[in-house]
Amino acid sequence: MRSFPRLTAIAMCLSLFGLIQSAQADNILVFGQSNNTQFFVATRAGSSTTLKGTNIDVTVTQFAGVGGPSTPFAAVLNLNAVSSGPAGTVPFISQPYDGTISITSGTTNYLTAVFSGVTFGQQSASSASLQSSQPPSTIIFTSDFVLPNDLPRAMALSFTNLTNTEGGIGLQVVSDTIASFKANGSGTFSAEQGAGQEVPEPATIVMASMGGLALIGLGWRRRKIATA
Repeated sequence: MRSFPRLTAIAMCLSLFGLIQSAQADNILVFGQSNNTQFFVATRAGSSTTLKGTNIDVTVTQFAGVGGPSTPFAAVLNLNAVSSGPAGTVPFISQPYDGTISITSGTTNYLTAVFSGVTFGQQSASSASLQSSQPPSTIIFTSDFVLPNDLPRAMALSFTNLTNTEGGIGLQVVSDTIASFKANGSGTFSAEQGAGQEVPEPATIVMASMGGLALIGLGWRRRKIATA
């Protein structure tokens, strides 16, 4: 019959394994514009396009930062992304972009993302998306708050009420790059973490492992004494 310390140790080890292995994707920040003005602007210059949003008032409706403010709360968004290659048009418009997006309030950084992603949408549509995910691309999150930050990380910005500002209809490609437009925007950022909890500190893992090993050793010693 197995001793209680040994059973306890096995249970602890299994719990530790689950603590490390179990994971789920969590939304870490969700935002929408505070008004209906088309503040997100794409500007084409020759065969390159820059996506910008400057000091846009947004409302954060979900935030996973430890010790962060209760939602909803007001913040300011800034986006700067530049095309890093030509746009494709089959089966839909798509173009790679490198950039930075930040959601802040004064000196407080709720979330900043440095990313490589892609903007895509249907030709002539009044909507588009800017997305990034690691893997396969690269996206780095920084924040003044403790947030889930394991891989995979992802972001998705949705542009709606998109108006072509070069005389075309909706989303278009001109000179191998997305044509200028203005739009509303909203977005979601997500990352992986341990299921229902923060990723454990290394010291916590070591202490739990040592405790489990100690109980296994105690059970082995008692068994040896009993058989002596």
